[in-house]
Amino acid sequence: MDPLRLIRDYTISGVIGRSTYDDTYIHLDDQHSLLRKSTTNYAAKMGRGFLAVEAIWFLAKCNVANPAQAHAAYMRDALAAKVAQISLIDRKELLDYLTGRVETSANVDVNVPAFTVPDDADVDAQAAAVGEKRRREDGVDVEENGAGAGARLASVRGGGGASEHLKV
Repeated sequence: MDPLRLIRDYTISGVIGRSTYDDTYIHLDDQHSLLRKSTTNYAAKMGRGFLAVEAIWFLAKCNVANPAQAHAAYMRDALAAKVAQISLIDRKELLDYLTGRVETSANVDVNVPAFTVPDDADVDAQAAAVGEKRRREDGVDVEENGAGAGARLASVRGGGGASEHLKV
């Protein structure tokens, strides 16, 4: 599903405030995670291109936590969290769209993909790293299961162990 729509749905329902993030992903809940650096199809004004998922998510989360927050305070919070910021010019229209005050926005470009992955993202490696981290946090011993991240990732994709993909 398109990240902009997911963020909007979570904002309207009021559960965006429970979402979390790490270096690679924004975790809306147990079932939905979004790449932080990917771009959405929401066009920024002033020729800045399309807005990043993390910037839209952080604005929505801040707005749910404190709807009366001044833009300067939001910018300070975003800088402290090391998250991309939304300009003051884009803020009102984007919040109106995210909170459901308006159904559509002229800034949502339906002629481009709903989101794009950044060029420098090695999605497979990031997914494996996040999966390993989550398993460690949940107390699952990787060695005890007898399968590393490569084998599990290959099995999810329908292949066998990771060694099948190595060229010698």
